[in-house]
Amino acid sequence: MTVLDTLAPVITLNGGNPIYVELGSTFTDPGATATDLCLELVPVTVSGLVNPNSVGTNLLTYTATDGNGNTNVAARTVIVRAPRRQRFRGASPTWFWRRIRIAAR
Repeated sequence: MTVLDTLAPVITLNGGNPIYVELGSTFTDPGATATDLCLELVPVTVSGLVNPNSVGTNLLTYTATDGNGNTNVAARTVIVRAPRRQRFRGASPTWFWRRIRIAAR
């Protein structure tokens, strides 16, 4: 009896989707795993790049193909965003800049 495998592997993303990264930080892809009814674990390849030094949206694509040619694709969005504005403690920024201007005269 021959079993015909027509089902693509199931890809599971490790970590969140989307992932938010602060501008200038490092990004480590948490990866993905794929399982197949016939082969159990299937290798996953990833394509796409994340540039943590540029604000914007990046797409990583994960592909898994079982031994019978069945392929599945999953995508992860990585959003690089500027850091939140830092709050000044103590004197206001306006006071600070006025003082610099006075000292420069």
